[in-house]
Amino acid sequence: MKKAIDSNSNKPEKHLPRISSAPLFGHSNEFDYKRDAKYLSKILEKNNTTNTLDLRSILQFLSLYTCEQRMVLVHGIEYEYKYNLIDMVLEQPESPLRSCTSAMLIEPIE
Repeated sequence: MKKAIDSNSNKPEKHLPRISSAPLFGHSNEFDYKRDAKYLSKILEKNNTTNTLDLRSILQFLSLYTCEQRMVLVHGIEYEYKYNLIDMVLEQPESPLRSCTSAMLIEPIE
């Protein structure tokens, strides 16, 4: 058994390319404000029809962006689509998911 471990340790490591989750949300790795704001507005619109806010999907979506990009999206969605995302998240019942989402939204502002 020791031989198998030793022989494997001499092999060069193979690094797998990092797979971004961005294509799951229908966008490429480049930041496209219009497209991404529209996608976020669709998430929020869907939540408005069900009268619940899906914090998990919002958190997953926002985690794909840098602080600056999130700030652009949050302010843009408020300006173009009249969604105040920060207030919407803060209106939700206290939970770890709500805390994490609000921290992600407020972090760029501070």
